[in-house]
Amino acid sequence: MCLGLGLAAPVVTGGGAAAAGTAAATAAATAATTAVTTAATASSFLGLGAAAKPFLLGAALNLGTGFFATLQQRKLIFDQARGIYRSSLQMIRNAEKAKADQEKAILALQKERDASKKQKIMTTKIQGLQLQGAIRASERSGNTIALLLQDIDNQTSNLVEGIEQERDSLLSQTQRDIDGARATRDNRYNLAKDQITKATNSVNNAPSLFGSILKSVGQSAGTYATLRAA
Repeated sequence: MCLGLGLAAPVVTGGGAAAAGTAAATAAATAATTAVTTAATASSFLGLGAAAKPFLLGAALNLGTGFFATLQQRKLIFDQARGIYRSSLQMIRNAEKAKADQEKAILALQKERDASKKQKIMTTKIQGLQLQGAIRASERSGNTIALLLQDIDNQTSNLVEGIEQERDSLLSQTQRDIDGARATRDNRYNLAKDQITKATNSVNNAPSLFGSILKSVGQSAGTYATLRAA
């Protein structure tokens, strides 16, 4: 499962090959325990004499305890990894939805403000034309009237230009707000991706069942060497 986000689920299901490996390791541990307990009937096994039986029973107990402790540890790691993966994917979905909702709200506000600015431009132009029409209706002429008409035209143009600049500023602010929403989404995405990576690494580094058997065998070999030297 990747949700089209380039994130592959960590293999933590314990199925398939993993289940086969667990079954094989369990069988191996059971066989080893049976073998050492059977061999314990020989009091002179490995030249330990009367100490052979306690040694073999201790080795079997150590093997079984280590094996099942490792099994529980692996289960805990896998369960945690599955939980982290599910919560991380939910975090990504929530971040994507939050970004989309924010963009929708930002664009709706921009549309409303821009409509208000356009209305203001239209009102300014109409007022300018009305002033010019009132002067012309006076049927006066001359340089003074011409200057008044030009001044009204200049003032109207300046007001319209100022409102247009306000519209440009609103557009720039809208883009910054959208970029901010996307940056927040990306930060949450990266956090979720890091969590998934850590969970996957913990699964990959989980102690192996075969390793626990080797560890128990090594400990028993050390005990055997000590008994032989005594």
